[in-house]
Amino acid sequence: MQTNAKLYSTQLMRLFYEGSVLLFFVLGLVITVALGAHALEQFSSALQWIW
Repeated sequence: MQTNAKLYSTQLMRLFYEGSVLLFFVLGLVITVALGAHALEQFSSALQWIW
């Protein structure tokens, strides 16, 4: 019983770790896309102002 509980705890910790890594990866991707879109919009606005 002890080993089964330890195995369950290890699996739970691993799941939490992988989930947090995946969450931060997705969060970084969303922030990168948002900043890229914002920069593109600013660049487009600057080009319209120049021309």
